[in-house]
Amino acid sequence: MIIFVSQNQKEWNAYAARAGASFLQSWSWGDILISEGKLVERLEIRKEDKVVALAQVVYQKLPFGWQYAFCPAGPSFIGGSDHQNYEAVCSALFDYLKIKRCIFVRIEPAFCPSESQFVLRPSIEINPRATLVLDVTKSDE
Repeated sequence: MIIFVSQNQKEWNAYAARAGASFLQSWSWGDILISEGKLVERLEIRKEDKVVALAQVVYQKLPFGWQYAFCPAGPSFIGGSDHQNYEAVCSALFDYLKIKRCIFVRIEPAFCPSESQFVLRPSIEINPRATLVLDVTKSDE
């Protein structure tokens, strides 16, 4: 697995739509976080030049040059619950975040295979469990 930092909004949105990603993994949400002064990276996880997962990661600076990484409602897997790529995607993502000097990582994948080597523990929810997108350009009727 190889990780690329996405620079293309149109491609990112197309992949996110194919993955059925949450709004919290959308380019627009990342732009909102950036406007608030947060450091955001949009990561494409590729296998043999094919994007298999997306992870929009928000970084929080910590003392001594360390960082905390948060991937709200993600990573998102293209093709839905891809149990075969789950381990490889998580390993690649965690290795990448180690290079970025992250000592804590919080992910919120839509699924986690029970036989996974990664132990996920429930924690306090930061974002709402469900989100909706409402078109506010339409009339009240």
